Amino acid sequence: MLFPNVTQRGDIMDEQAIRQVLLLPHVQVMHREKFAELVGVSPGVVEGWVDRGQVDSIVIGKHRLINMVKLTLRCLEQETYF
Repeated sequence: MLFPNVTQRGDIMDEQAIRQVLLLPHVQVMHREKFAELVGVSPGVVEGWVDRGQVDSIVIGKHRLINMVKLTLRCLEQETYF
């Protein structure tokens, strides 16, 4: 689950949970290890998601970073989150 504090009841998400997500600092990219820490999975799991194209990434210099913009848009477009 990408946002553990966000719950969904039918088609309506909990307003307080949405506020919590919106209060998070907005970043366009994030290092894979930090992303893994924040979502509560191991870095190896994130590597697998990236390798299989389940999480978009971008290379900047020598670093492959999680593309948070694409991930956010993808989450918003999906009908169900979990």
